[in-house]
Amino acid sequence: MSGAVAQGYATVTSNDGVSSACPSEGALLSPGNIDYFILNNFALVSLHDAALAAKSVVTSFHGHGPTYSYWSGCSKGGRQGMMFGNGIIPFRNLRYYYNTVKELDPDVHGFYRLFEVPGLQHCARGVGGYPAGTFDALVQWVENGIVSDALEAVSPTKRTTFFRKRM
Repeated sequence: MSGAVAQGYATVTSNDGVSSACPSEGALLSPGNIDYFILNNFALVSLHDAALAAKSVVTSFHGHGPTYSYWSGCSKGGRQGMMFGNGIIPFRNLRYYYNTVKELDPDVHGFYRLFEVPGLQHCARGVGGYPAGTFDALVQWVENGIVSDALEAVSPTKRTTFFRKRM
């Protein structure tokens, strides 16, 4: 978020309506009995509320709403963002999710790109490169029509850069 703020973007973050460090603490009515109201609030409603609040602040400050809205999320935040965007609940992996979206809309490449990074593992652990410049690539695509076919990746172990092509 700090990079986007430094470039003049307004940002918002949310705890998704969960006050504890572990969201599962309040997600069950009883052992094995999911509280669907809390789950829906955690997975979707809180994101919608945060987006509305952020857009309201931008409108109050600038006198008009934002021209573009971007989403950046990793792990749980990434899954929530994908569900927030199209209502499909991602539950297996990104490739499965991507293929599901592609089956529903053959023109998927007009709004969705999947860049795989072998060896990355969860949240930058592992020996694979960590994608760098994803936000800048997204802005170039949305605002200028320049679509990246690869993203720069930085090796967390060797501190070198290399490239990975999209699928």
